Amino acid sequence: MATYLEKKIEKALEQAEGNHMQAAIFLQQWAAEDELLYAGLTQPFLSSAAIFAIQRYLSQERQKRMKSVPSQRKAGQISDDDLSKLVTQMANNPASATAKQTDSFWDSVPATKPQPGSSQHQAAMEEIAGAFTKPKKP
Repeated sequence: MATYLEKKIEKALEQAEGNHMQAAIFLQQWAAEDELLYAGLTQPFLSSAAIFAIQRYLSQERQKRMKSVPSQRKAGQISDDDLSKLVTQMANNPASATAKQTDSFWDSVPATKPQPGSSQHQAAMEEIAGAFTKPKKP
């Protein structure tokens, strides 16, 4: 046995001659005057709608609180005065502004040459590389 909602959907599709978009418009119009139809259409989405409404409200309240708090500089932001000083320093002595640190741990580590892979590894790498080369045209 078809439910009230299913009967209304069938009626809307019949009146819309199978056009599902037109049938949806009919259902919306009828739901404005039919509380039972409205409840049938919205009931499956009520929980999600309630959660969304609460999240939207809390977000708006958070934004209101943020606007009422005086703006503070975020971490990593530089003031206009400090930026001017930095640019001036870089213009006057570019080497000091971009100087490399020499006290680094990596400066004390000797450079080593990578060890060659095993012959099996080398063969596998050559096979992989060969798969990506274009065949030579005669």
